[in-house]
Amino acid sequence: ILLSNDAVIFAQPHLEILIDELEASHGATTGTLDDEQLLYLQSRGISKDKAYSMLLDAFEAKIYNNIQDEQIKEFILDYKRNNYV
Repeated sequence: ILLSNDAVIFAQPHLEILIDELEASHGATTGTLDDEQLLYLQSRGISKDKAYSMLLDAFEAKIYNNIQDEQIKEFILDYKRNNYV
């Protein structure tokens, strides 16, 4: 998620494949929050800032819910979004 208009990403993915018969690929995707989703929430009386926060929460929850390590989950819960936004 790009959180500002001047955000920059330098993706340098690396795969090390030690099996000759294996084909593999990788990729990276970036983007901003969906304007239609923001508009939908705003049309329901939710402020733009609150809608933005809700969509970021949902995005973060998808990642958080897939983490198995409890120490990492605890770190994430203690880390404030304004440290990186």
